[in-house]
Amino acid sequence: VLYSDINKTEIPNDLLTEIIPGFCNSFDKFQEISLINSIEQNIDVENELIIVFNKNNSELINRLKDKYPKIKSYQISNNDKEEFVKSVLGITNSERRFKLIDRLDPSNNIQHYPRIRKDFSSILFLINSKEAQKLIPYFRNYAVNINYYSKADILYDKYEYKKILDYEDISIPVNPKLFPDELFSFNEINDAKFSLVNSLASEFIRPLFV
Repeated sequence: VLYSDINKTEIPNDLLTEIIPGFCNSFDKFQEISLINSIEQNIDVENELIIVFNKNNSELINRLKDKYPKIKSYQISNNDKEEFVKSVLGITNSERRFKLIDRLDPSNNIQHYPRIRKDFSSILFLINSKEAQKLIPYFRNYAVNINYYSKADILYDKYEYKKILDYEDISIPVNPKLFPDELFSFNEINDAKFSLVNSLASEFIRPLFV
């Protein structure tokens, strides 16, 4: 069977970041649009959202700052991850205030329970899988009853199921049907990015051969 170049359809090298023929946006861009739309519909972005991001997402952050100049955003650092989380959540300031008070009268034996800041209700993660595995457990430990959002990037690595239980209830704009059931089996080391690319490829190729 011969196919002319005119009718040739090329599969992108990267099904996650490049636009698949027949679609308006890449899978990655679709996630971004879906996330922002969902957040905008549910909260006051400038007054309720904290964004934790890496340098690869700086462009998106700049676009959001153009739209929401007062948005609270924090680029992750290579320093101690727990100290970074405590700083973002305001716990470091709470501990600092307690130390100042305690110096005034050390004999009081005041019990101190650090409080997180009160000027947010939601956190958006724009980070990769390795960063997520180090940061998210600390956020979930210190900040309960908070809405969490993320792109599927936090799953794009090999991981053990039991190590990502902290991802429960994080809103990720991906149809679960794109992931095989066995991906989330206990005690297995899985690669969500590999499975997702395979699913996207099969969805793309199937219409070409039916």
